[in-house]
Amino acid sequence: MTHLGREVLDRKLPDITDFVRTYMGIEPAEQPVPIQPTAHYEMGGIPTDVDGRVVVDPQNTPLPGLYAAGEAACVSVHGANRLGTNSLLDIIVFGRRAGKHIAEFIRTNDHSPLPPNPEAQADDLIQRLRLGDGKEKAADLRRELQETMMAKASVFRDEKGLSEALETVEGLLERYT
Repeated sequence: MTHLGREVLDRKLPDITDFVRTYMGIEPAEQPVPIQPTAHYEMGGIPTDVDGRVVVDPQNTPLPGLYAAGEAACVSVHGANRLGTNSLLDIIVFGRRAGKHIAEFIRTNDHSPLPPNPEAQADDLIQRLRLGDGKEKAADLRRELQETMMAKASVFRDEKGLSEALETVEGLLERYT
């Protein structure tokens, strides 16, 4: 963007230049702006029926008691893409339908019995985090993971790079532990 000059950037791209200056501390008229891929929006990955019940096969067999709604759900009404504002259909229409169906499910079904001491796994994880004596910082591990995935497993990738990424991820997992 440096070739455009400050005046053009401020006039034609005011939101972008403001964002870059505020959050990245970069003057886009003088310095390159780093770019990385991101998701513009999510378009549901959890297959559901029109009542929000999660389905487990091509015959739309629901998994009793499991629901998804909003942009997490995929009711398959948009095809391969949707207009940005059409997420309201997912949120309002199918969210309402799911809510009504969940309320009816709760009225007509008993809770599944809990195993003994169901909170034990969560308690154990919290205690390990609280009492751990590790020296690693989560931010450092995340940064290394992000850099590795960007360099080795991004849009352009090959077997060698993916193998190297796998080694790095396994090392990060070990360090995390």
